[in-house]
Amino acid sequence: MHLHFTLLLHLQEKYYKHIVHFLSKNYTIWGINYLDGRNNFSTDLKTRSGSEETFIALCDSDQAIAYFHRKGFPVIAFSHDDNTDESLMASPWLILSADALTPEFLEEVYCRYYRLPLTITDTARCHLRELLMADLPFLMELQKENETNPDGCFFPTDCEDPDLFLREYIQHQYPFYNYGLYAVLEKEQNTFLGIAGFSTPIESDTEDMDIEISYALLKRHQHKGYMSEVLESLIAREKENGRFDQLTARIHRSNHASIHMAKKQKISIILYE
Repeated sequence: MHLHFTLLLHLQEKYYKHIVHFLSKNYTIWGINYLDGRNNFSTDLKTRSGSEETFIALCDSDQAIAYFHRKGFPVIAFSHDDNTDESLMASPWLILSADALTPEFLEEVYCRYYRLPLTITDTARCHLRELLMADLPFLMELQKENETNPDGCFFPTDCEDPDLFLREYIQHQYPFYNYGLYAVLEKEQNTFLGIAGFSTPIESDTEDMDIEISYALLKRHQHKGYMSEVLESLIAREKENGRFDQLTARIHRSNHASIHMAKKQKISIILYE
């Protein structure tokens, strides 16, 4: 998903100028609209209601946050030295400086507000995104194919209600932890291939952040190089983000293909019987 955003700025004037200066210096793709708190800015929204651009409001007052919530827009609160009397608690997103206004952050705000899946990464042939309820039949197929191999399953072996499990996973896992297992899709046909991503933090004797990486493809899509392509891109993304110090895969010692894949990607391996 590639979105172009129009920021509706309802800020004290000097902070408006600071934000505009930052955005103009660093980005060229965004629309910026200043809404002066002393005027009736609802008229402006009505005249722009036919725009294909995506509105996100940036406000530094409780009154403005409430207004944009009523309008149905996602709202980012901006805390600074001159609005300490404002609670800014009505918005789930709060920034302390203009540096936080990256395209990635705005896309996350938009997708979380409208409950859309975030794009994680793209490769030459594959698209990696957060899971959707529409993926349930494919996840069930993956589960059935891996009845004797829990590592290839999305649902726990004792899961009694896969529909509810997936619904709650989507609702809580991604927004709260900002990582999880993702859908792997073939780009051209948008075909569900399998899953890849991060599952369980691993206890460590050091302060390093270790995380378990998991991956599985439906059998009809295996041995085509898809997963090697996806893991390479996913690992490169995480190295750039710097969230995890070590990636570890739990693999059954008889699963030689998965062991080979992990070694190729320099993933630490925990073998089990």
